[in-house]
Amino acid sequence: MGDLWIYILIVILVAYLSLSYVLYLRVFKMDPDKDYRVVDQNSEFFKASYEWYQKVPKEEISIKSYDNVTLKGKFIPSLDNESTNLAIIVHGYHANLEDMIIIGKFYSDLGFKVMLLDMRGHGQSEGAFTTLGHFEKYDLKKWIHFALRTYGATDQILLHGVSMGASTIFLSTTLNLPQNVKFIVADSGFDSIWNMLWNNLKPKALRIILPGASIISFLSRRFFFGSVSVSQAVRKNRIPLMIIHGEKDEKVPFAVGKALHEISKAPTKDFFQVPNCKHGEGYIVDKNGYEQRLILHLKDYFNIKNTYLKQKK
Repeated sequence: MGDLWIYILIVILVAYLSLSYVLYLRVFKMDPDKDYRVVDQNSEFFKASYEWYQKVPKEEISIKSYDNVTLKGKFIPSLDNESTNLAIIVHGYHANLEDMIIIGKFYSDLGFKVMLLDMRGHGQSEGAFTTLGHFEKYDLKKWIHFALRTYGATDQILLHGVSMGASTIFLSTTLNLPQNVKFIVADSGFDSIWNMLWNNLKPKALRIILPGASIISFLSRRFFFGSVSVSQAVRKNRIPLMIIHGEKDEKVPFAVGKALHEISKAPTKDFFQVPNCKHGEGYIVDKNGYEQRLILHLKDYFNIKNTYLKQKK
């Protein structure tokens, strides 16, 4: 009888870990043949910025990550040849750099140089797996050093990310970033991988295999879900920041964004809440409010010419 129970427990354990592995792959494995994107560039709201992007001078950029993954991006030079302002823009999960074109245009219109990045496993970048910010934080630091070597060692850098991109930026602040990084814009970022998955797993019964998926993650990628804490990074960060969050965010609850703002000890911090707004759609719902709130802070940290500011009023 004892042997039977041992057999049953082994079967249950194998089944549990098998389901955990399937969940792990579902979340983290990237399909190289899939075109990950979230924006319809032909829609009325995005069409003009996409047409701008097709015409504006730009160059393809590339680096090798610390684990030898080829990462790709696009660099858009400034309208002002003397500009020392650089915006590095990071997309979210299952998206690509083109989804951030409209944000890139906003900064370009203010005279910034712009770098749009494809995160590992997304867009044109290599990578069989995403890690929702854990490895990506190292990638972002390499991109920052690339930018300073290539486009100006004295450039003043702004980091702008949405969803996974926002959380990646916060995680990167634990890596002793160069002092050139002057401001962070974090739109709809999550507070931890564990909480993000817990909130989004459907059906909710799948939550029971989340611990198993975390163990699989540690065995294959050397990190537990609970060990990747954006909250801890925000608490330690001292780079001025602005957090943006939609009140009706269905993927990362509004309370998460509010809590991240409250625990921040950055010398300057702001929280811009967008009513009637779902996940990552703040710019769509309140474009003017989004821009004007940002400009209030940008004027304090970046040398933006009045001619560019007047065009945005």
